[in-house]
Amino acid sequence: MARVPLCGNQNIDTARHRFVGGLVRKRQEPVHCGAYFLGLAMNLTDATLVLLLAARIHGTDEAVRASAKSVVKKLPRSKRDLIYKVIDSRSPLELVDFLAQNLDT
Repeated sequence: MARVPLCGNQNIDTARHRFVGGLVRKRQEPVHCGAYFLGLAMNLTDATLVLLLAARIHGTDEAVRASAKSVVKKLPRSKRDLIYKVIDSRSPLELVDFLAQNLDT
């Protein structure tokens, strides 16, 4: 963030302060409310959704593999085998496409 000059020699760091109604207030510490910060583990459905989104948005093997590596750390150990197969696959994008085609059955 930038430093904003005020009257005199005072500078306000906008990363640590915010302007409210012409007054300068110190920013509060950020509050993380995501599931990861609340201690809730990711389930296999969440991990599959992440992989499907990575395949849809990026459309590359590298993106799907990177997403799988990120997700596998957040899964319980008993649910990691499918994600490891995606990571170790020659073509993770094709494997995720195959999984997407067979979700309903």
